[in-house]
Formats: sequence, structure tokens, C-alpha cells
Amino acid sequence: MRTSRILPLVGPAIVLYLVADAAASGGGLDGVRRGLAVVAFAFTLTPWLVGGLVRDEVVGARAVGVLGALGGVSLAAVLQPLQLSGLREVTLAITLPLIAFLLIELAWKVPDQLPLRRRLRPALTLATGLVLVLAVVASMPPVSLFGDLVLVPAFFAQAPARSVFVALGVALVLRTLRRRFGSSPESLAANAWALLGLLPALVLVGV
Repeated sequence: MRTSRILPLVGPAIVLYLVADAAASGGGLDGVRRGLAVVAFAFTLTPWLVGGLVRDEVVGARAVGVLGALGGVSLAAVLQPLQLSGLREVTLAITLPLIAFLLIELAWKVPDQLPLRRRLRPALTLATGLVLVLAVVASMPPVSLFGDLVLVPAFFAQAPARSVFVALGVALVLRTLRRRFGSSPESLAANAWALLGLLPALVLVGV
């Protein structure tokens, strides 16, 4: 399987731009935000780290690489000052629904593919696209249509963050019920590590 030559470069470049913009807009970065910037950049190196697994056609390796890059970009976007949050909101409106999609995609595809993936994946793709588009529109300034201002409900601006929380919950349920879906003992053993990661992630996002 061919590995992407663009993603390993795009992720770090976007993070560096967001960090530089945050520093310029907010008068520099304090110690905590500098640390978060380093973590964000490290996340975007995930495609490099899993490149060998992608070439070996390990199931889910490419999705893990994309997930890491999106996570890094999302974290860098959070560094943007709230009072100048246009770039922050647009970035999160794009990255968070994609993160939610990948969390569920990995949950029903790795370590083995669940039968329900084939039936439900089109619905997941449609829902992800809908949330993404509405969230991007909600993050934009109001537009005038036939002389009237068109305002998108604030709920849609909050939908990306909520979608990640929902996706973590769905992924946790899918992985918990894998035995009922007929996963092999080997797959269940590998699945335990993913469960250990999802539990604290769900708690942190919920907080």
C-alpha cells in the first residue's frame, strides 16, 4: 500500500501556522501554551511513525496516522485567543467531525471488521459531512440573504465537540460488545488495549 507523502507535511505545517498566529494574536505564548504547542506538533508526526505499518498494510494504520494529525491540528487551534476565534472555530469545525468519524471507523474495523460496518458506514459518512458543513457555516459571520441576516443556530457551532464525545461513547460500546459480534479471542485480547485508551479519553472529554 502506498503511503501519503502529503499528510506528514501538511499536518506539521498547519500546526506551525496556527501556533505562530496564536502567538502573534495573543502577544506570545505562556509556558502552558508552549507545552501544548509542542504536544500538538508531536501528534502531527503520527503519520511518519505509522508509515511502516501502512506500507505493511496493517489494518487501521492509515486511519491512526490521520487521527493523530487531526488531533494535533485541533489542539493547535485551541491555542487561538477566544476573542479572535474565527480561525479557531473554522479549524475545529473541520477537524473534530473527522476525528469523530475515525474513532468510530477504527472501533468497528480494528482489530477485526464488524458486520454492521458495511450497513452503517454510509450513514456515518453522511452524518459527518452534515455536521462538518453546518458547523463551518455556523462559524462564519452572518450573511445577508434578500436583505435579511441569516443566522445559523448556535447548536451547530457546538456540534463538532459534541460529535467527538458521542463518537467516544459509540466506540466504547462497540468495543465492549465485540464478543457478542463474534470477534475471535485474539481480536478480543487486542481490543482490550483500545478499551483502556477510550475510557480515560471519554472521561476527559466529558469533563
